[in-house]
Amino acid sequence: MQHSVSLSFEIIQLVFKLGSFDVDDLILTTLGGILGYLPFYATLLFLNRKNQRKNEKLADC
Repeated sequence: MQHSVSLSFEIIQLVFKLGSFDVDDLILTTLGGILGYLPFYATLLFLNRKNQRKNEKLADC
């Protein structure tokens, strides 16, 4: 998803001659999106496991 948005912006810059088309921007934005998603996904996994344990304790009662 992040790659598609970044690619769209770069193509718009190229077609309409706004700013400069730079492949580095595309690569760095994609990498930043991936690096930003990893902590989000790790937190999501942590919270899901925490809720599963809580539900298991409630079911045992």
